[in-house]
Amino acid sequence: MVSVWLRGFSIACALLLAGSVARAQDSAATTPAEVAPATPPAVATPEDPNAVRARELFQQGVALSRAERWAEALSSFQQSLALVERPSTLLNIATALQRLGRARECVAAVDRYLAVSDPVADAEARTRATTLREAMVASLAHLSLAILPPDAQVSINGTLATIDASTPLELDAGSYTFVVEREGFLTTRFTLDLQPGASASRAVSLAQRPAEPARLEVATQVVGARIQVDGDIVGTDEIEMEVLPGSHVVRVTATGWDPFERTLSIDPGTRARVDAQLSRPGACQSVECEPAFWIVGGILVAGAVAAAISLPIALATEDAPYGGTANFHVDALRF
Repeated sequence: MVSVWLRGFSIACALLLAGSVARAQDSAATTPAEVAPATPPAVATPEDPNAVRARELFQQGVALSRAERWAEALSSFQQSLALVERPSTLLNIATALQRLGRARECVAAVDRYLAVSDPVADAEARTRATTLREAMVASLAHLSLAILPPDAQVSINGTLATIDASTPLELDAGSYTFVVEREGFLTTRFTLDLQPGASASRAVSLAQRPAEPARLEVATQVVGARIQVDGDIVGTDEIEMEVLPGSHVVRVTATGWDPFERTLSIDPGTRARVDAQLSRPGACQSVECEPAFWIVGGILVAGAVAAAISLPIALATEDAPYGGTANFHVDALRF
């Protein structure tokens, strides 16, 4: 229900601004003050090339919004804002960010809009913006991380993060890869899928690096398959990592494929590799399904048949009877 409301809200905002603001900007006596009654930091005259280009980019963003090309629309609005700051542009940026699932940035854009828009002239739009902000704040996921040792470095999707155990992280809903590392300890990697409005917690205690750590490699033929080691998602497609010597469970999953799982033990200072060959649901798993089985089997059967044909001739020169070839043929074809 929330997503349907947000979709309707964002379309309404785009069309409202496309009509009212674009018409105001295209009027004969257009000035920034007419579009945005709040006084911007720098007032541009209609003849200012920056104002002309900002208007073009704004209109381009509106057209892209109507076509649901939100990433491109966002870029156009941001370029327009960089030339001339107007409340209408900020609100359109917030709408595009909401449609792209970037709730935290959407909240920041709304806050900026509320700071520069006119409480009286923009009262209706400010009400809409406030409602949008409340929905975006409610959609944020909250994650509490407890890290040991506490001075370990944490990166989230490749970006260093400051972790305060007493303050949960506010994150957009989505998938995140965490890397926790510190000198003298084994690096820990894991992936979390955070749902809108959800709260989650994770405790990470790094293991001290042994004198002879083991190494584990896992690869699969399915692009995008998720690789889990001891219950943690550590990557996709192919990974290589240091692990403690001992037993480990490798599991590989992908949509539309049967999961693969294997338990293995790795000795200190050694390297182990797992080639996870996933199969489609219902696919034959036995050796009889392998093409090599039938090729080799066919060769052996053909050889046996040829031998059976020549056998009576050879045995005919012997004194003892051979008893016929029926049993030989049956045994050969039974293979």
